[in-house]
Amino acid sequence: MNQPSSLEVVVITYNLRGGNTEDDRARELRDLCAISKRFPHIVALQECKEWDRDHRRQLRAAESVLGMRGILLESNTDGCHLALFVDDWAVNVIDGRHRTHLFHHGVLCVRTLICKRVIDLAVVHMAPSSPRLREIEAETFRLFIGAGHDVIAMGDWNAVPTVEAGLEPPAGVPAAHARRKLDTAAALALDEAGSWTSEPIWVTGHPRSATPATTSSPFAVTGF
Repeated sequence: MNQPSSLEVVVITYNLRGGNTEDDRARELRDLCAISKRFPHIVALQECKEWDRDHRRQLRAAESVLGMRGILLESNTDGCHLALFVDDWAVNVIDGRHRTHLFHHGVLCVRTLICKRVIDLAVVHMAPSSPRLREIEAETFRLFIGAGHDVIAMGDWNAVPTVEAGLEPPAGVPAAHARRKLDTAAALALDEAGSWTSEPIWVTGHPRSATPATTSSPFAVTGF
């Protein structure tokens, strides 16, 4: 398939906050329909709850709704799997390598060719309640991804970026929970590694109260 020589790539990342009831499945499909209306080329999903069951039926349903090819990585924890969807017309997957060791959930990573340019796509979901574990994950992620090529990193980082260091805890959030979420050690580990070729766009907010984040630049997503 011939790829375009230039393209503004639409990337969406979204935490489905998945469940395994019929109502949860219906809600997931509604969310995916909303995502499809943005005509993305790349979609990264977190908490694809138990999508490995029934011969990956929910993954196939998502492929049908999005009109994209899906890749699933089974999570280490609670069946909260990671998924990546690509538009084959714009994104040519040439290799895949994933990591679950030392990660609370895991890292789904594929090497792609986009507009004749090699770009790695990485879907991440870091530990929800341990700043120290997130820092280890960040260091491991940096080593796993490596250097010398472009990376689009997408996911739920479960913490704030360094540019938001010193934020006041949100009203109504328990102090211990806020302290863990506001810790910036993991983000600092990534920043110090020079992992980004341009300033990341960080989108803050709970996925159930916000529309899916979209950007054409490398970015990460976090939320309480």
